[in-house]
Amino acid sequence: MSWTLTLPTSRPLSMNDREHWRVKAQRVAEVREAVAYLARAEGIPQLKHPRVTLHYSPRDSRRRDVENLVPTSKAAVDGLVHAGVLQDDDAAHFTPTMPVLCDPNGTKGRLWIVVEEPCPLCGTEGALDAEFCMVICHKCKGRGWI
Repeated sequence: MSWTLTLPTSRPLSMNDREHWRVKAQRVAEVREAVAYLARAEGIPQLKHPRVTLHYSPRDSRRRDVENLVPTSKAAVDGLVHAGVLQDDDAAHFTPTMPVLCDPNGTKGRLWIVVEEPCPLCGTEGALDAEFCMVICHKCKGRGWI
């Protein structure tokens, strides 16, 4: 199963930010709290080992370094832990991924995270559940699980 949570801010945290520590801490807390609120509102249950990916669609087409988005991704994962979606923010409890830079949208930037739970049988990302996977998943069919 997959959930998409759109963050209320269009300005990501960056490793290049040179803000006062208090301002930075406030921005990190805003992202963390927004993700926790959105996850609870969506009713995302506690997941065993999901994949979490941050997506960013900037407002313009300037060159950007994708690694600079990692602080936003980290704050979002902390929000998922705070909401009870993840047990912890270590690699044993979720699959971290690099953020994804999407095409500029031309008006206002957009940030969202996608939380994907793999199939419990074969690990295929984004499967709705084991029954759904058994109907469409070629991995499960090939292994004789269905």
